[in-house]
Amino acid sequence: MIPLRDNLPGGGPPPAALGLSAAVIATGLLLPGGNIWVALICGFGMYLFAPSVVRSIGELGCLLTALLGGVIAAAVALLSSDPVGSWSAPAAVAAVALAHLLLNRRSKIIGLVPIPATARIVAVPTISVVISWAFIAAVLAV
Repeated sequence: MIPLRDNLPGGGPPPAALGLSAAVIATGLLLPGGNIWVALICGFGMYLFAPSVVRSIGELGCLLTALLGGVIAAAVALLSSDPVGSWSAPAAVAAVALAHLLLNRRSKIIGLVPIPATARIVAVPTISVVISWAFIAAVLAV
């Protein structure tokens, strides 16, 4: 399944959510230990989870949530002498995804199942997409 967006009302993603996605991609690329795949999966995760958080708690609240997750991961990475870039971007997105789950417990992610000749749109619980995203991000970060 290719996740496209959540099923919450509100139209397209706010500009602040798109800005956060771009910032996470840049952070994932520019910090020591970052790589393109972690940066892209984190940018996509922020694109999926940030719009509802921005609408619920505002731009500043979403930014502070992402910063808190990223700074905590950077501190842990520095203490364990791991590269900061491989963990701070996924942790920032994970913090926003957790906020999304806490604010919208019953939300679903709408996605495309690209099976040839029978492609269809489905809605799956957000928790399953968050778990899948976290697994992929962790595998790519290691």
